[in-house]
Amino acid sequence: MFKTSEESMGTEYTTPVALLFVALVFVPLVLFVSRPFENAFALLGLCTSLVCVVLSWSAWKRASALATPSIADAQRERK
Repeated sequence: MFKTSEESMGTEYTTPVALLFVALVFVPLVLFVSRPFENAFALLGLCTSLVCVVLSWSAWKRASALATPSIADAQRERK
């Protein structure tokens, strides 16, 4: 956990944003460019995008938990 004197550099959100880019831009672009558009490739692309979105959400929640100070920590510091 961060101490109050230390500041985050803001790089913990790089991974979630990169995963969202892959899920929402790169995979559909690859599917669009790769012809013929078959059901197997569409299903593979959809599953890949879904996995990237879930991993991005998980990484975002983890980074948010690290960046958000806890009320319990603040109360402990006061005592």
